[in-house]
Amino acid sequence: MYGGSVTLFFFIAKIVHDAGFSINLIFFVMAGSVVFFNINTFLVLPTKYIPWPLPEGYRLITCCTPRTPPEATEDCAYDNQGYQENQSDEVMGVNEYSRQTNTGSERRKSSIYEGRRMSLLIAMDTKSEAVDGGISEAEERKEEEYGSLRSCLLSMPFWLILLWQVFLQLDVYFTFGTLNFFLTRLSNGDEDLVSWYTNVFAITQFFTIIVGPLGGLLMDRNSISMLCSKSKKPKDKGPYAEMRDSCLPLALTTVASIGYSICLLIPNLQIQYLTFNLILVATSLLYGVGLAVVTVVFPMKYFVSVYGALRTISGFFTLLQYPIFILLQKYLDDDPFWVTIAFIIGDIFTFTLPAALYVLSKRKS
Repeated sequence: MYGGSVTLFFFIAKIVHDAGFSINLIFFVMAGSVVFFNINTFLVLPTKYIPWPLPEGYRLITCCTPRTPPEATEDCAYDNQGYQENQSDEVMGVNEYSRQTNTGSERRKSSIYEGRRMSLLIAMDTKSEAVDGGISEAEERKEEEYGSLRSCLLSMPFWLILLWQVFLQLDVYFTFGTLNFFLTRLSNGDEDLVSWYTNVFAITQFFTIIVGPLGGLLMDRNSISMLCSKSKKPKDKGPYAEMRDSCLPLALTTVASIGYSICLLIPNLQIQYLTFNLILVATSLLYGVGLAVVTVVFPMKYFVSVYGALRTISGFFTLLQYPIFILLQKYLDDDPFWVTIAFIIGDIFTFTLPAALYVLSKRKS
């Protein structure tokens, strides 16, 4: 989503520049917007949060908290409303509304409401069984394997995730920097045609807000299908089920990265529409799936430190794009062909992450 918003901003900046505004003015506006958002970050900090690690005795009051009578819980869960044990208590829940018992009793008289309420109860029971069978066991497994932050940072999965993140991220940045070169060469220097394809590319990348959540659906595809199935009782898939499920989106991100690099090398201008869509898939999945796999492999209490270390180290590696561009200008006559070939080979190595996680999950499950 971040990449889509940035691309849209530069698309607007391009239109403004084509209209006659100075490039210096555009950069001043960009700098001012960054300062504004930094100030906004400190002024609008959240006042309520869920602490981590959770203090002893901490309870998150939701519409499923068992301290309320069963019939009240059912009504609140169906209506997506909060409830209270006593009238004088503070109301807490999903939407922080007070429970309306009269409305609930009237709806219960309707057969339609009764059927929908029973469907909800079945879904809640299915979800609770799935949680009892897999999630707590998975977290216990992660606690046993990674008892300290040091063990997380020195583990093989951490370095494989870092390798995956570094290669694919650096490939994306390099592609953004050389895309204009490829388009200019394929269009024989036609500036209007290059401008058209650049606009299409920018608009395409904005659809990250749609494609991005698909990574989460791929990660949770088996859990979602299990929760949606009302006829079958969910099976205990074991503590490594989520790790196996993460292999497909990880591999798909690598395939998309290799795909758009190959398409860039094909001397056909129309096929670059496919390149734009593959870049969209790769950038949409890169950060979302990379973040999700950290929560799957490592304990949640180390999530911030582990993911912060990954982003920091990968950020330093992205500085390699500058010597790569210097090499491109001085020794390769501004032709990124061989560098793109090198990135394709590097991207192939990132298949080691989903392969290793799959083998690990199969071996220990």
